[in-house]
Amino acid sequence: DAPKPTNPLEPANVLRFLPDGDDNAPFFWVDKMVSTLSFNGIKGGDIKPITITVPSMMMFGQKCPINEGIKPLWNSDKDTAKKYWRKRTHIFHGFVRSTTLKEEALPENPIRKFIMNEQIFNIVNAAVMNPEIETIPCDYENGLDFQIVIGRKGEYNDYSTCQFSRKSSTLTEAEINAIGKYGIPNMRETYLPKMPDPEEVNIIQQMFESSINGDAYDFDKFGEYFKPYNYESNGSLKSGSVVTGNGNVSVVKSSPVDETADDSSPETKTVNITTPIKVTETSSNTNVAALLAKLKKNA
Repeated sequence: DAPKPTNPLEPANVLRFLPDGDDNAPFFWVDKMVSTLSFNGIKGGDIKPITITVPSMMMFGQKCPINEGIKPLWNSDKDTAKKYWRKRTHIFHGFVRSTTLKEEALPENPIRKFIMNEQIFNIVNAAVMNPEIETIPCDYENGLDFQIVIGRKGEYNDYSTCQFSRKSSTLTEAEINAIGKYGIPNMRETYLPKMPDPEEVNIIQQMFESSINGDAYDFDKFGEYFKPYNYESNGSLKSGSVVTGNGNVSVVKSSPVDETADDSSPETKTVNITTPIKVTETSSNTNVAALLAKLKKNA
């Protein structure tokens, strides 16, 4: 979770966004869309409730069987429809230029993945779509730092004062060297799950129907395709994992972050990139005018 400020306004955490490693990407962020399916335990096994996260086909511009399945429920059972409605998170990447957070060990690769909540994303999106903006925030030479300021509204964190810096700046020599060494990830390939094939889409539909009927999860039918986090395909828990009372799986032994786990937390998180990153050739000669035009066209 994001830290709970003791003062009404915390000092800013300063980020510098980088472009997508895919030159054809329309934005310098990607949206991850997932649905959560709940089951009454595991067939022939543990009876504690479990949840499984599956990709929403709407993330790929395709018709989603879960979204289609809940359409009639918006008039008859809105609570159930909301339960299965897709969760969306906005993923960026770049450098952490300064932070009030303390980390035990900094990663060797300083290019970090940022998962933003809706409030922060709307601020970023509004700024980029502003017709008066003259530079793209992720430009190497004339980019803009982004300040994350955590305030409070009652009992909740408030991010309404987050903003881009008014002055542009160039990347530092260390940041340029990091890009040259590690490359900039292709965001869709690195941060999003692969697009399900027709067979997997059919399995997602069957799992949704099983979930909404209140069935137990069937490893024999679904285990080869989508399974609970930290379970083996045969239905056994991975070594070092335990099932808690709410049906979630806790890992006793430390392990790398699983990029397939549900990351739809409402808080802002800064997470190390743990998946392999392919080193690609990069250029600092960003065509700002063309990129701004493309961003606004795709908005």
